[in-house]
Amino acid sequence: MKQAAQALIGSHDFASFCSNPRMKKSTVRNIDKIEIVKKGDLLMDVDLDKIKEAGLNIITPVLICNTDDYKEISLQKKGEATLDDAVLKLA
Repeated sequence: MKQAAQALIGSHDFASFCSNPRMKKSTVRNIDKIEIVKKGDLLMDVDLDKIKEAGLNIITPVLICNTDDYKEISLQKKGEATLDDAVLKLA
């Protein structure tokens, strides 16, 4: 997978992956680095107390770009979540 991912590094036009053929925004993306991660890998280490002290929100936004692929997106859990908690259900 690492070897195949290297082919994506650079500037590429992803228009063929776009579900809207009349999309006016650019479908060209520049990829500088690809890392293969698996469930449980640490992606980020932050000091939540420092973030709170700065008056910032610690809620993590989730972006689902391919919503046309799903009939329903439903919230499964509110509040704090652990690694194994299902937070969203995509159907």
